[in-house]
Amino acid sequence: MKIKFLILLLLASAMAFSQEINVKDVPQSVLESFEKAYTGAKIKKWEKKNDTYYATLVSDGQNGVAEFDADGKWKITNFEVNSKELPSNISSYCQSTFPGFKVDKTNYVETEDKTYYFIVMRKEGIAQNAHSDLKFDISGKLTGREDFNLEGTQVAPAKKEVQQQHSEAKNEPKQKKESGKQQTGKSQGNRPKTNPGNKQPGQEGTTLHNITVPAGVRAAFTKKFARATDLTWDTIHKVNYLAFFKFRNQKQKAEFLPAGKWLSSTTVIDPKSLYAPIARYIQEKFGDQKIKYAETTVNNLRKSSYYVQVYRKEKGEMLITQLYFDKSGKIDRIIDPEVTDEPLPSTIDENFDKQVDDDISKGKGLNDLVDRDLKEKELPTPVIRYIRINYPEYKIKKASYETESEYGQAYHIFIRREGIVQPNAELYFNTNGKLLKKIDQNTDELGEESNQESAQGMKAPDPVEKAFKDKYPGSLDISWDKDDNGNYVADFKYKNNKCKGEFKADGTWMKTTTEMSDKLLPLPVTSYIERTYKGGKIQYAEFVEKPDKKNYYYCEVTDKKKQGEPTKLYFTTAGRLQKKAGAGDAENKEE
Repeated sequence: MKIKFLILLLLASAMAFSQEINVKDVPQSVLESFEKAYTGAKIKKWEKKNDTYYATLVSDGQNGVAEFDADGKWKITNFEVNSKELPSNISSYCQSTFPGFKVDKTNYVETEDKTYYFIVMRKEGIAQNAHSDLKFDISGKLTGREDFNLEGTQVAPAKKEVQQQHSEAKNEPKQKKESGKQQTGKSQGNRPKTNPGNKQPGQEGTTLHNITVPAGVRAAFTKKFARATDLTWDTIHKVNYLAFFKFRNQKQKAEFLPAGKWLSSTTVIDPKSLYAPIARYIQEKFGDQKIKYAETTVNNLRKSSYYVQVYRKEKGEMLITQLYFDKSGKIDRIIDPEVTDEPLPSTIDENFDKQVDDDISKGKGLNDLVDRDLKEKELPTPVIRYIRINYPEYKIKKASYETESEYGQAYHIFIRREGIVQPNAELYFNTNGKLLKKIDQNTDELGEESNQESAQGMKAPDPVEKAFKDKYPGSLDISWDKDDNGNYVADFKYKNNKCKGEFKADGTWMKTTTEMSDKLLPLPVTSYIERTYKGGKIQYAEFVEKPDKKNYYYCEVTDKKKQGEPTKLYFTTAGRLQKKAGAGDAENKEE
């Protein structure tokens, strides 16, 4: 293992005695190898020592040094890493294992077959020789440790299993060399054979939904992710292209425009390797929950962000909270889990409720509820549930059971919003908890004939109902209304999204709008808004789908510099501005 650690030290020392050279003095094979390994990276300078070339580079905002031999073979790259950016489990190990030590060096190292963190822990003080060289894999697991002059410190010696890994790793370079000779009959210095066209295994990839990926998109992908494997293609709204693949031993996805322009890349993160500020926030705010999923995204504007899911279980159901962080680890947005049903008050006596149901089936048992005020726990569960869902800010002020109401036997309930001079409502339910009538403050009385439409929503014609169910099976919270053109409009939830669908009376589908988070808007849309409305905020966003496939995105943006109504923006599915309208402005199309 010392050999591997010494490689890093030799690289640093070699750089110290290397000579800076002009790019024209760098062999073409080295330049091509660099471009293949780090497409789009910025080169600060080239240096040379003996037959080794060193490129000081910036890739994805990180400074590093890449090493190549004279034949152009890439050997190793070291990226500088701030100790504050280390995965939390690595930081915890260093702090707990090395009391009185400080982080002296941190690198993220890439080789042809491995990526890992290399860290040097050194005893605090002047001219201290006590130090340890540590190696962690990308998940934060310790895979190597070499101690130097630790006598007299509080640091415990390395565990036996780690020492064993060191011992095995020492023979690894030799084994690889011998293996290379047996397979190729050539020395290790020669470049390995590649498959036709220099394509990596799985580079062509597979596709979903029988799509055809344009040659320009494939070329852009191959250029940026030359060593990717396990590639699969898909589309977003049948416009942009998504690539799912493995790159540098990590699961990733990347989005491209049809012309081949790269938009963004997303990398799945091991929850144990989360950026330290994010890990601390989750521990403080969601310490009782577990991390289900984590990812980081960087776009072509070099803006990065993090997305994390945490969850808890209630009554056997997994409730997921979504957390969005900016590149510094600061929380940007929280989306709470959606609960299928509003939680019932803990005061409900389920045994009593069951007894009432049993008594109803026998036609008796409700006489003792007559002529007195009822407690909330004495009301049927459907009654409580209806009030909690439809009047979440109201409290039950009075409840009674009447035997001679206009509906016969019924529960009569008064509810009111908390506070002074707040609205109230009067509700009637039958003995099974079904709403019979409601009277809201400042509204006319809603009787039996109008109850079906006013309390539970109007009913759409059979052709419309059938067309809706065929198009959106499994929808929830469905309510119908009619627009000025006589079309039927359904408000509903589909796949956890709030939607609105419009149908003609004969069942012909007209359009559907789906509310969406601004975080899910295509990058060209958000980029345009950021450039044009600096300091502005997206107040509302939706995706509109139509039968003629002329789908579009609609956004409402507030501008701090202008007062009044928000600006309304319409974008094509490719993210090009199609139309805009603001307060006092006539609608206009973008040329």
